Amino acid sequence: MKKLLIIFIIASLISLLIYKATINNQKNLVVLGDSYCEGITMYGGKIKNFNNLLKDYFKNKDILKNYNDNYCKKNTSISDLKLLLDKNKTINKKSILNIINQADYITISLGNDELKRLSYITRNDINSKLNEYKEILNIIIKNSKAIVFVIGVDDSNNNILKEFNKRLNKLCQNKSYFFIQFNDNNRYIFDTILKNI
Repeated sequence: MKKLLIIFIIASLISLLIYKATINNQKNLVVLGDSYCEGITMYGGKIKNFNNLLKDYFKNKDILKNYNDNYCKKNTSISDLKLLLDKNKTINKKSILNIINQADYITISLGNDELKRLSYITRNDINSKLNEYKEILNIIIKNSKAIVFVIGVDDSNNNILKEFNKRLNKLCQNKSYFFIQFNDNNRYIFDTILKNI
């Protein structure tokens, strides 16, 4: 009888360890940004974007604990997100800083809506937006240990936006974040990045 009890206790402990290992492997994914993070192109079409691919990947691996897109809204500007972070905005009784603190992965897509709305974009506009972006990334660094993916803007046929992406990429490298070039070939980009995380 004692042997049976010992075997039961050992089996229970092993089960508990396996359960804890599985629970610890669960991922919290947070997406922040404008309409592109919702999968809406600048032409109004729907696409399977990087956020969708990452979410589906975690779901298929059965490791998605939570997907939070509360701070992903059409026409969200870089300034809007910075203000939400500065004021520690609360949605559904959870503050944005608390949400990013609990995140394992964060994707940020900003600038597609607001920079495309400008009929003429100057280098001063780019400098201003990059300074705000830098402040956003600094707040995230201070409040989260998540792996962060920053998705560049659609720079098709626009040299100023190409410069924006180039400088945003450099900013991400300085912060050890992944920069994702805005691209319709998200599957290729996603597969390439998965090899590095």
